[in-house]
Amino acid sequence: MRADDITGKVLPRLLNARVERITLTGGEPFAHPELKEICATLTACGLPLGICTNATLISDEQIEWLAAIGSVHVNVSFDGFRPQSHGKFRGDTSSFAVTLDTTRKLAAAGLLQGLLSTPNMLTDPAEFAELCEFAAEVGAAYVLMNPLSAFGRGVRSQGRLAAGADAMRAIAELTGRHELHLLGMHDAEQVRQGLPGRRHLPRPADRRPRRGAVPGRGQPRPADRPTPGMTGRLVVIEGPDGVGKTTAAAHLAARLRRGHVPVHATSEPSGTDLGRLIRSAESYLTGRALALAVAADRHAHLEHEVIPALAAGQTVVCDRYVQFSLVLQRLDGLSLAEIWAYNAWAIVPDISVYLDDEPAVIAARLADRAALSRLEIEGSPARELTLYQDAYRFLARRGWPQQRIDCRGQEPEAVAGAILALLGRLP
Repeated sequence: MRADDITGKVLPRLLNARVERITLTGGEPFAHPELKEICATLTACGLPLGICTNATLISDEQIEWLAAIGSVHVNVSFDGFRPQSHGKFRGDTSSFAVTLDTTRKLAAAGLLQGLLSTPNMLTDPAEFAELCEFAAEVGAAYVLMNPLSAFGRGVRSQGRLAAGADAMRAIAELTGRHELHLLGMHDAEQVRQGLPGRRHLPRPADRRPRRGAVPGRGQPRPADRPTPGMTGRLVVIEGPDGVGKTTAAAHLAARLRRGHVPVHATSEPSGTDLGRLIRSAESYLTGRALALAVAADRHAHLEHEVIPALAAGQTVVCDRYVQFSLVLQRLDGLSLAEIWAYNAWAIVPDISVYLDDEPAVIAARLADRAALSRLEIEGSPARELTLYQDAYRFLARRGWPQQRIDCRGQEPEAVAGAILALLGRLP
């Protein structure tokens, strides 16, 4: 179908039917010569866009412009997790290496959402455990396994290629240990669909109070996972250095206290010895070492300060949290997938508020500071703003509740009032 037909005929009908999101699937969407124009038109209408692909035709240039468009996520299809099984469907065993490499690039660009697969007789059940491990490695939000059904290519091949009941049970056993370890567990229900014996399992953490904490691959379930009885709220203030996070957080805490709301104000890195070390050692603690230190401080901060305050019914106002890591460590050369692997266990806040302002205004504030950190010197407000937008999209695909506030021309008290208004709309 031509782009003109989609925009002139299909899109108006979708908008009239109040469709809220669109998924492009195949065939192979990246084989369409007008894919860029189609994606730009759909997202310009405010429709979040998903693309399902086998990731064999995607160029670096396409990844770059998809990331620039925003509101786009990509799901990658694997027909197996070995060159032989995956390549059997594709007709080329080398396609497996291409799909792996492109999936990693999509993850690094913040575009990857999930991995898709259809269990079949050409695969070994152990491959699906490896697929889950790869999902954790690249920061995929879920693995969706669809049994081969009698439609599409399954019309002719279901009886010959569909995985039998014994194979499906084996897959369920082998992937079960990953179910609580897949990054982005708000989508874990999709992993269960079609796997015999999995439907009775409890659902992941309820979306209220949104504590979908999951560790990285192979790690035990964290002991600091809050209970469903948690009565406090976690409010996170994020944004580039110099945007006014600390001032806005202080005004917000003061406004809440005036309203007789019990408040616990905090920040990251924390005020502990470890947090102070991170702040003072940033000049020589770099890259992966800094990322791991920040993640360790966050774990201790949650365990010893944030979670007890939430359990006591307090509203915790935190100046910087996971978004901060998804930006700071990228400035230091790490990929989104690696940073997320260190922080995926962190509890999901009730709301994460991202403050935005003009790069020139932020730069002027930083220029007035007596001293700048290593990363403030090496980076720039414009670069941080771009990385925060990437982090915003990355966490949105994982169900994090986020809101942007435009701080242009606003005093800190007005920004705090805007955040209060957002809190008033929370369930």
